[in-house]
Amino acid sequence: MLDFSLGRPRLVREEDRPLGRVPDFMLRSVAFIGDQSQGHPFEVRGTAFLVGYPLSGWERDLEPPQPIEKTGNVSHATYLVSARHTIEGIRAGGRQPHLRTNDMDGNALQPIKVPLEGWYELPNDPDTGYYHDVAVFPLDFIEGVDLAYIPLEWSALPNRIKDANIGLGDDVFFPGLFYHRVGENKNIPIIRKGTLAAMVDWNEPVLVKKRDGENVQEVVHLIEIRSISGFSGSPVFAHPVGVREDPDTHEWTVKSYHEAYLLGLMAGHWDEPHMREDGETEKVNVGVGYVTPVEKILEALDMPEIEQEREKRAKTEADKLVAATQDDLSEEPTYTRADYLGDLHKATRPFPPEQSDQEA
Repeated sequence: MLDFSLGRPRLVREEDRPLGRVPDFMLRSVAFIGDQSQGHPFEVRGTAFLVGYPLSGWERDLEPPQPIEKTGNVSHATYLVSARHTIEGIRAGGRQPHLRTNDMDGNALQPIKVPLEGWYELPNDPDTGYYHDVAVFPLDFIEGVDLAYIPLEWSALPNRIKDANIGLGDDVFFPGLFYHRVGENKNIPIIRKGTLAAMVDWNEPVLVKKRDGENVQEVVHLIEIRSISGFSGSPVFAHPVGVREDPDTHEWTVKSYHEAYLLGLMAGHWDEPHMREDGETEKVNVGVGYVTPVEKILEALDMPEIEQEREKRAKTEADKLVAATQDDLSEEPTYTRADYLGDLHKATRPFPPEQSDQEA
């Protein structure tokens, strides 16, 4: 087929066409977070997702960044991530956060308590007072739970953004909770899509209003999307698919639909009051949402108390590896007397007569 989208015709194979398809496994990266207390049923409040922090260290500023395919054999400490305002809202209601996930057969499990005292919330910036809408909870792998973690090597940091040529107008998507179709017998997350409208400017915050009515300033990416409540805490991915130009070599390349990078966390959107014909006022979604950048997730995970906790987890993993190695060594077959006599016979057998150079 011929592609005219670049201003001049270019021959493109059928399988190379720009794809809007989102990889199916992305739905497995999220769970639903809500609150529950004695005598009250579980009530969904938002979305949460798992990230994996490399235990062996990570050169996050490497240019070009480490290829994605080399992250598969790295051990990770896993953390549950959600919006700070969601956890604050559950605390204000006097309840405890719970996590609802699916089992490996796709059925909903009983909500798991993730207690308030285990959450770490990224505090406001001490100099500017900017609000950071990130909360994390150390959560190890749970047997039988269908929840995949997102390796933080997939983060859309400046080096990755440059390498993948991510910019304004690129596709973004995020899986998360749709209040009108949560699922009775299983979690049913959906995918929402939009475009990248503005990259974060660390010196230019936006003014947003939280659930308690407080106005706060945040530094965020802006995306064109009609987000709604329930997606707070969803992982937002930049999805630079299709035919793209390398900014350095100016060569054209085709990006696979599997190439998606963690841009940040869905923090909210704006509603504007609108006067209806009957004189009543209603809120109308303006079609722009804001995303807490992935740098703030990393900043939360680099807090000293979490770093200390991660070092303990790394030591535990190392101890397990040593124990497993010792178990493997102990399972080696015993060297018997028959083995010894057999080796002795081999070692003492006569050598063949030496050959001269001419005979060789």
